[in-house]
Amino acid sequence: MLTKRLLIAGLLLLTFTAFFTACKKGDTGPAGAQGPAGPQGPKGDTGVANAIWSSWAYAGTIKDSVIDNSNVSIAPLLAPALTSARIANSTILVYFTYGSGYLLLPYTSYAGNKPNTMGFVTLPGKFIITRFTHDNSNAVKLSSILQYRYVIIPGGTPAPTSYDYNTVTRYYHAPPEQPIY
Repeated sequence: MLTKRLLIAGLLLLTFTAFFTACKKGDTGPAGAQGPAGPQGPKGDTGVANAIWSSWAYAGTIKDSVIDNSNVSIAPLLAPALTSARIANSTILVYFTYGSGYLLLPYTSYAGNKPNTMGFVTLPGKFIITRFTHDNSNAVKLSSILQYRYVIIPGGTPAPTSYDYNTVTRYYHAPPEQPIY
């Protein structure tokens, strides 16, 4: 009785194995008709994909240096989005704040009873924030309480009528970002 069951089970297994492994795959049939187009997606915000915005950040360690025989105060500001190609082909704006408004670099003021100018130098991966006094005394240093935010506007992107911070943030739909206090 046991051998009869084993014989039947073996034959069934052999039949199923032969059935599934001996089948020849047929030729691929013709492609079906094109389906209908999907619905139109929502319109994207103008300018968001074009401008690259940083968050507000403090610059690194402030040091004294000399650039073109001018005594300057300098500090690095990391900018991972700043590549050689973007430096060569973009408009780059750097703003700073000290808690009362947003100012565009370069910026000239009369601090410490001396006219002085803040600016920046672009390098791949970072900015060098600079400040020099017009009499070359380097008496007015960069402040560690200043915060900076930059925007990289690729070449060919339309420009606003003003580079005022509020105008630029509205024009390029900047992500909302508040300085760190």
